[in-house]
Amino acid sequence: MVLSWWILKTRYRLIHYVAVGICLLGVGAMVGADLLARRDQGSTSNILLGDGLVLLSAALYAVSNVSQEYTVKNLSRVEFLGMIGLFGSIISTVQMMILERNEVSAIVWSWQVGLLFSAYAFCMYALYSFMPIVMKLSSATSVNLSLLTADLFSLFLGIFLFQYSFSGLYLVSLVVILVGFITFNAVPTPTIPTATSISSSSSSNCEEGFYENPGATENDVTREDAPVGIPIEVEEEDEEQQVDKTTRKASDLSRRLGEETDEDRIVEHSTQM
Repeated sequence: MVLSWWILKTRYRLIHYVAVGICLLGVGAMVGADLLARRDQGSTSNILLGDGLVLLSAALYAVSNVSQEYTVKNLSRVEFLGMIGLFGSIISTVQMMILERNEVSAIVWSWQVGLLFSAYAFCMYALYSFMPIVMKLSSATSVNLSLLTADLFSLFLGIFLFQYSFSGLYLVSLVVILVGFITFNAVPTPTIPTATSISSSSSSNCEEGFYENPGATENDVTREDAPVGIPIEVEEEDEEQQVDKTTRKASDLSRRLGEETDEDRIVEHSTQM
């Protein structure tokens, strides 16, 4: 939220801070449920180092998500996915070779293990493919609040797969987090326009011709330009109508003259007889 306020110029209201506080209460209920279920698997050595690394990783993850929101909303989502796939693969491979080479060499490969790795890769592919879309429609803070429920869903699966002990506080935690998440998204967050957004919007307006009314459509522009062309079209139509009228009058006159001439001939012929 601090990075969004500073970089993205997002301004939160009181209801947003209350909603985040509700979500944190849900996280506290989840931690309490872990303690009651005796699922505390933390290490008792180097506690300060572990807490410091957790805080550092959380801060870096916040920087990554805010940068992702800025990229997908102001630049290209396709380029973001391409770059994160390229550099993510390189960095993850280097990290695995340095820190996890012993664990990788100790894997007993089978078709079940390969299937599990493939399912994990597919889930991560879906996550990173859909997250930019959700990020563009909402915000980085909203996405992270929704991710608080991920541990609960993994716990529910662990109950059936690994026979985890269940506590009623898990359901309370899920409900509280969902209430906070819905409350956060119920009220939109205002954003102060930055120089980048102003320049991009002005350039798009200049290209489309919407200078005075950014919300104008092509029909509006056509309607504004119409008075320039209407008089000319009307004059042309009037001239054509006048020509048609003149031609019609001339044909009528000639037809009448022809009829009168025929009548005179008939009268003259009858007189002679």
